[in-house]
Amino acid sequence: PKLPDKCNRCSSELYQRDDDKPETIQRRFKVYLEQTATLKDYYQDRLINIDGNTKIETVEQRILDKLKIPH
Repeated sequence: PKLPDKCNRCSSELYQRDDDKPETIQRRFKVYLEQTATLKDYYQDRLINIDGNTKIETVEQRILDKLKIPH
């Protein structure tokens, strides 16, 4: 910002939340790697990968096809 702790557009007060600080983000990412990311390996044989970067109808169709649900 041009002025400390002030928004350049509306001049309102700027502040940083505790959960947006680099130390907090690093800690949360470490917990993710240790506790959450490891679940992917545990459940690998049960996972179904679907590309969700397309139209919702296409994603739905792919899910139904993978689950072998008639449509």
